[in-house]
Amino acid sequence: MKHIRIEEKESLAWIWLDNQPANEMTEELMDELIEAHRILADKKSVRAVLIGSKSDKFFSNGLDPNYMLERNAEGRIKVFAKLFEMMRVIYSFPKPEASVINGHAMAGGAVLAILTDFRFMSEGKARYCFSEVLVGLTIPPTLLRIIESVVGRPNLREVAMLGRAFKPEEAKSIGLVDSLHAPEELHKKAESYMLGFMDLPQASVQSIKKGIRIDMISELNSPVENQISEFKPFVVGNFEEGLKAVLEKRRPKFIND
Repeated sequence: MKHIRIEEKESLAWIWLDNQPANEMTEELMDELIEAHRILADKKSVRAVLIGSKSDKFFSNGLDPNYMLERNAEGRIKVFAKLFEMMRVIYSFPKPEASVINGHAMAGGAVLAILTDFRFMSEGKARYCFSEVLVGLTIPPTLLRIIESVVGRPNLREVAMLGRAFKPEEAKSIGLVDSLHAPEELHKKAESYMLGFMDLPQASVQSIKKGIRIDMISELNSPVENQISEFKPFVVGNFEEGLKAVLEKRRPKFIND
């Protein structure tokens, strides 16, 4: 794989994001994430999985702005269809899984992390942000319900509608992440937590995980055309302005008709 590395450590496996410098997402990277999860789902020796980053400053900065701007509206819809396929595969992954957030998790990076069972974040300057609204996108209902299942409905306004960038301690206070750790201890602490329940009967753990997620899994298994319909009005116009503003490091000038 070009952008993903798999590292096995006894009963654990790491999926390392390694698309420098910011682990920005393309269809190719998402395909590799999908393939990595399918490989590890079938590997009996692996009982839990962690997603980490080889970048010092980013977990993932979301979809690659240049990659999206190079595509027409139809091409962008195709990217979002791949994003939903990735969401379905990761959210329905049968084994316990954690995101180990050592840097910024923005937009698609925030989505990737919310799909796993646990989120461990480093203390410091990293931010966790569903920044879709800040670039003129929407968040479809199924994903909103997944976010709500983690942070609760009262927090959805700031998390999703306003696109607030949460500092680590703020993210922990609303349940967006489970625990905070010093950067030099983050990966070991995450491994230790996951190893801490390896003595539980894994068939039971996996069955209960599936039961917790069954409603959202059912929604994610619906035809992809239904899932991405919310995106179609948002892939041009303000979205293009939002992406250009990101690249040019300026405030976007959105048009409100």
